[in-house]
Amino acid sequence: MSFFLFLKVMEESDKLGVSASSQSFSSKASLCWGWILLVLGSVSFLGFFYAAILSKLLPQSQNQILSAIQNDR
Repeated sequence: MSFFLFLKVMEESDKLGVSASSQSFSSKASLCWGWILLVLGSVSFLGFFYAAILSKLLPQSQNQILSAIQNDR
């Protein structure tokens, strides 16, 4: 979903008369790193949320890994 938002921002900049080629390489790299860090942060948060809260609400699992997460081992 965030990639599509990135594409939409790039399309909007083209509509405003700012071409992608006129943007400096460093601003493009910063934008990409920003999206990468945003996605990694979101995945980390969702993983923590699952391990800390959501897994406790699910029924016991026969899978050893899921059982360890549910029991905080």
